Amino acid sequence: MIAINGNTRLSTIIKANKDSIEAIASLSRPLEKLRNPVLRRVMAPRVTIAEAAKIGGCSPEDFRKALAALGFQWEEEAPPVSDPPDMQEMAVLQRATIYRFDVRNMIGEGKDPLASILEIYRDLQGNEVLCIINSFIPTPLIRLLEKEKAKVVVKTIDQEEYHTYFIPPMPDAAGPVVPIAAGQPFVHDRPVTIPADHIHTIDVRALEMPLPMQEILGALDKLPAGHALYVYHKRVPLPLLEHLSENDYQIQVTEVAAGDVRLLIIKTPPRHG
Repeated sequence: MIAINGNTRLSTIIKANKDSIEAIASLSRPLEKLRNPVLRRVMAPRVTIAEAAKIGGCSPEDFRKALAALGFQWEEEAPPVSDPPDMQEMAVLQRATIYRFDVRNMIGEGKDPLASILEIYRDLQGNEVLCIINSFIPTPLIRLLEKEKAKVVVKTIDQEEYHTYFIPPMPDAAGPVVPIAAGQPFVHDRPVTIPADHIHTIDVRALEMPLPMQEILGALDKLPAGHALYVYHKRVPLPLLEHLSENDYQIQVTEVAAGDVRLLIIKTPPRHG
C-alpha cells in the first residue's frame, strides 16, 4: 500500500502507478488535461491532491475513492489553499493597472512559464497588478507568490478559463530601492570613463515584459570586459539592478522623463583574489 494525503503531489502518484493518470482524469473535465503528456509534465510536479481537487471542482474524498482501487491508502485531508478575496482586494483591482499574461499557448507548446511570470511580477511598480490567464487555477504559483506577501484573487470565467490576479504588497515607507533624481545619474560604485567604441546600445522600450530583461541579459553575456551597454528603457528595472548587483558591473541610471530611463551598464574585469 502507498500512503497519500492532500499534500501528495500528482507526480508522486503517477510515478508509483501510471494507471492513476486515467483514474484522476476521469474525475472531472478540467482534470482531463492530465491525459496530455505536455500538460501533465507542467502540472503534475507542482500540483497536490488538494490543489487538483480545487482545479477539478471535486473533493479530496473523490481522489481517495478513485485511487484506493490502485493500492493507494489515504492518511489525512489537506487544508484549503487560500481564503476568498476580501472587499479591499477587490477595490484594489478596480483602480489598478492590470498586466494580463495568457500562458495557455506557452503551456500548450510544452514551455514552462514560471520564470517569465516571476520576472513580470517582480517588475511591477505602483498600482500595477499581474493577471495570469490559464485553463486551470495555478495553485502552486499562488502558494509561491503568497510567500512573497502577494494578495491573490481568482475569477472563474468558465471551466476552460481562469483569471488569477496577483497584487504585490505595498512598498516600505523607507523609500525606493534605487535613489534617483530626475536628470541625474545614480552611480553604482565609481564612475568609469569608457571609449565611445566600447559602448554598445540597445533599446527595449517597445518590448513587453519580460522581454526587456531577457534582451539586456543576453546582450551583457556577449559584452567584453571593459565595455559598456547603454540601454534605453521605459522604467527603472529594479529586478535587473538587483540581479546585476551580485556580479561584476558598475551601473549608472538616469531618469530623463516619465517613460524614458537610461542605463549605462559597465562590465568590469573580474576580480582576482
